[in-house]
Amino acid sequence: GGVASLAAQTKWWNSTTAGDFVGPDGETNVDRATWPGDVTLATASGSMTLLTLQPGAAGEDAWLDRANQGTNHGSDTTLILDGRNPQSRPVLRFDLSAVPAGAVIDDAVLGLYQSGGVGLSFTASVYQVTAQWDEAQVTWNDRLTGSPWAGAGGDWNPHVIAQITVDNTAGWRSWNITQVVDLWYRGRIPN
Repeated sequence: GGVASLAAQTKWWNSTTAGDFVGPDGETNVDRATWPGDVTLATASGSMTLLTLQPGAAGEDAWLDRANQGTNHGSDTTLILDGRNPQSRPVLRFDLSAVPAGAVIDDAVLGLYQSGGVGLSFTASVYQVTAQWDEAQVTWNDRLTGSPWAGAGGDWNPHVIAQITVDNTAGWRSWNITQVVDLWYRGRIPN
């Protein structure tokens, strides 16, 4: 025999509550028969469809600039993420209206292209923004013109949804955001 030791898992988050199993979601994708005593997800009916959502005309993106706290970057073509302190933070919102009614969110990935970098590698984390904001108005200090964030630099849930290490190499970066997209889609939390 061997010896195994288990450490507590601290990097993952399970957002499931009793409320997730009531209402229209019910048991539409639950299989109770395949393995008696266990609950599994049933095979979804129909084919899987890949849907790519980008901020574009229906979504919103901007970045919050600590060095220029009253400046709006909603029309910029590049988002800035700075791992020092941080000095700048992107904010994004996606229009989920293209997701068909009754869809099951199996996978959702946030992909951003990194065109350059300076300095040391750092951890880039995804958080849920918790206050309403507007792309054309948002700044480091204000979420809407004349309406400040509760804390300068944005209001967000401190729970880390996903994180990766970002270095100075150009290329695509991806974060698994399946749980939060599913919660947005089902209206459990605001997008």
